[in-house]
Amino acid sequence: MIDPQRFVRGTALDEKSLEEVAVRRLKRDIEGRFVQREVKALPYEPTEGESEAYARLLAFTQRRDKAVADTNGSRTAKDMATLLLKKRFFSSPAAFARTLDVYRQTRTGGLPDDFDRLYDEVIGSDADETEEGKVEQPEMQTLQKTKNALPPLTDEDKQDLEWLSNWGHRYDARPDARLESLLTYLEAVCRPDGRWNNERVVVFTEYVDTLDWIRDILRQKGWEPDRIGVIAGSTDAEQRELIRERFNEDPAKERVRILLATDAAGEGIDLQNHCHRLVNFDIPFNPNRLEQRIGRVDRYGQAIAPEIRHFQPVATDDDLAADVELLARVAIKVSQIMKDLGSANEIIAPDIQRQLGGVEVIPKKTKAEKDPMSAMLAGGRGMSAELTKLADELAASRDTLHLRPANLQRVVETAFELDRIPPLAEIGSDRTDVPVFRLPNLDQSWDQVTCGLSTRLDPDNLRPIAFDPQVLAPADDGGDPNVVYQHLGSPLLQRATKRLRAALWGTERSLERVTAVVVPDLEESFAAAVTRMVLIGEAGLRLHEEVFLAGTRLAKRQAVGEQKAEALLEKALDADKLQHPPASVIQQLAQAWSSAAADDLSARVARAVEDRVSRRRRDVEQQLAQRHQADRDRVKAIFDRFGHTLTDALQQAKELADDDQLALFDDERRQSERDLRQIRERIEALGDERDRELAAVDARYADVQARTFHAAVVFALAPEDAASGKVTIR
Repeated sequence: MIDPQRFVRGTALDEKSLEEVAVRRLKRDIEGRFVQREVKALPYEPTEGESEAYARLLAFTQRRDKAVADTNGSRTAKDMATLLLKKRFFSSPAAFARTLDVYRQTRTGGLPDDFDRLYDEVIGSDADETEEGKVEQPEMQTLQKTKNALPPLTDEDKQDLEWLSNWGHRYDARPDARLESLLTYLEAVCRPDGRWNNERVVVFTEYVDTLDWIRDILRQKGWEPDRIGVIAGSTDAEQRELIRERFNEDPAKERVRILLATDAAGEGIDLQNHCHRLVNFDIPFNPNRLEQRIGRVDRYGQAIAPEIRHFQPVATDDDLAADVELLARVAIKVSQIMKDLGSANEIIAPDIQRQLGGVEVIPKKTKAEKDPMSAMLAGGRGMSAELTKLADELAASRDTLHLRPANLQRVVETAFELDRIPPLAEIGSDRTDVPVFRLPNLDQSWDQVTCGLSTRLDPDNLRPIAFDPQVLAPADDGGDPNVVYQHLGSPLLQRATKRLRAALWGTERSLERVTAVVVPDLEESFAAAVTRMVLIGEAGLRLHEEVFLAGTRLAKRQAVGEQKAEALLEKALDADKLQHPPASVIQQLAQAWSSAAADDLSARVARAVEDRVSRRRRDVEQQLAQRHQADRDRVKAIFDRFGHTLTDALQQAKELADDDQLALFDDERRQSERDLRQIRERIEALGDERDRELAAVDARYADVQARTFHAAVVFALAPEDAASGKVTIR
């Protein structure tokens, strides 16, 4: 943990402190946002030749086991050789044959290696993903090195390796039983009557040799190259993104239907827009990789239940079928464990490796009680209620800040008008009822706002935009994926608001700060100032900020009540079409505002603003005092809990340091001494740290100053006053 005021090495995790800084949410906790995946088998029947080849491979590995036992060779190196050869066999004859060729050609040179250390780096959770199946990839390099830690090959071993290599190469230009099953599946899904439909499928494999083999067979079968996309470790970033965009584009516009990918595409690439089917041509021994693959289509935005396929033999009466059946069961188990715990690697990965390596699996003992970290990793509960609350708060904030689509559109159009840019053109969409616009030709100072509006598939044309978030909804719910939503943080709104701020607070006078509008259904006219108030503490931290309206009625010398003023302002500013009053009324208002009388209209508005600032400051300062005390109490509670944790840890560390058995292990003893020293240092420094944190909290709330900025004056006129051409001002 990186928080030095809650955690220190060598101490137990405090559950309360962990809850304050860590949370984990799983897909199942977010109701209504993810559809349930379906894991299904893709049946196939291994041929006699495939079963014979696997039997030969098993015979070879069993002889190597015996040779290792007879010569006291490296058992871990034997495990690695067995596992890596089986991994390639389960992937494809092409990958297996290439592996055997490299293995046979590198029987000399090199030195024995620390295979216990490399085991997880090559096969387990730390396995490299740089370039799957290539000779220079760490997995292949380690396989080459295992020969130096194992007894020499016998003549029978060499004969089996040659036979297996020849067997694998016989499939260089033809499919095996699994690929035949895949071809049948793809034909049924993507072109059931011999003609292409709009369905898409992702096919994952662990090795680039297998990927190339599948692609070549598909092309031999007459599948056009532009129907097949390929992403491997050697695919550069630009090409990878282009393939991803083609695959995510509407099938009516892009011809690609099948994406062949290695684990290079297993993370960080979204493929769910127009695809919900994924086939694992092989099962990686690291279950986390399997889940990363599935996560390409099982993610936010997927509207159809993801269909995940893996191969399962029709019969299990031989060794090949039995081991493939094991991997099929693992795929189902991984999916279930990911749903339950969010992680499967520590539960399954070692079992796969040991069982397929020929070593008896000893199940891990489960803990009777979960520690705080395990409880956190299991995910939270009550997510639906939290999301509902956050959604309500977001909606309330949008209303308070007037972040309605029409207002955002008005901000952009006003900024365009200031820079003499043509207005937005409403073009609509046949997919959504939301107003959709096309940007006009922009000058150079606005070029940056077009970032993200073009695509690699159509770089010369900008996609249309919308200001209503409804456009992000699924297509069936009135959304349009081809329209780009413009939120407050988008480059276009950022640039537009920057331009308006410059016009409002700068030296230019292109944007007037006084306006008069006719508000439908308004019973009486009033004048009000839009004011921004900021409270800043001694440390320069902004403690509070708000924008409010304060003003006076025109016909009566009465201030406008806060709630009524806010409601009137919302009417005035949020109307779809604002009406301008007659010129005679505007002239009358200008004269009244510029009057030199001591109690003129501007003075009345100024007093209303001062009164409002005074009241709001008192109310806010009471809230700040409560926040100040709550922050102090929180700091004290954190340090008190941490002090108890350190005291308990110190006692445990002392007991461990006095353990006679620990003296037998230098590394453990030195680490225990370092932990004990660090805990003592933290206990000694804890009081000073606590005082410094409290002083920082006090400085944050000391000498609070109010800063007010008057943004604009609004004359909201009743329709009756505007129609008469004369407004009563007293």
